[in-house]
Amino acid sequence: MSRKYPTWIKQHIEKIAIHLITKSNNVNVLPVIKQAFEDLDYGRFEAKDMQFTEQLDKNPNQYPNDKDIRVKVLGLELGVSKGELVYWYESLANKRGYSTKIKNLSVTKYKNILWDKIQDMLEIAGYDISAIEQELIIDENMIHTAKPPYIA
Repeated sequence: MSRKYPTWIKQHIEKIAIHLITKSNNVNVLPVIKQAFEDLDYGRFEAKDMQFTEQLDKNPNQYPNDKDIRVKVLGLELGVSKGELVYWYESLANKRGYSTKIKNLSVTKYKNILWDKIQDMLEIAGYDISAIEQELIIDENMIHTAKPPYIA
């Protein structure tokens, strides 16, 4: 996994991997995944642990004049130079899809990123991916923790 991924994602991938390696197949991994999702839902995380980061190879003004070059846009926005880190949070608050403000963090995007990263691991470990997806209610690429039927 790339260095740019947030600590939160890396920690949960590690926690799930350790669970898969150390527990027998009779021990369900679903509670571990649900706990990660619930931590997101309830804001139980440090802002810094949610940051994606990338180091600038050049000064921001040395990148081509393209509005889609994320490191250039962030470098200018954050006022950093060559060799320094830019950071962002995945977001749905703007059309860019990212923001430097924690308040714009998209819980759904982080759930999807984590799910994308652990799906192969779970399949290799012999878990039924579709059953887990049903438990997590994956609908149109949006992951939500399943609620008991009595909760509206």
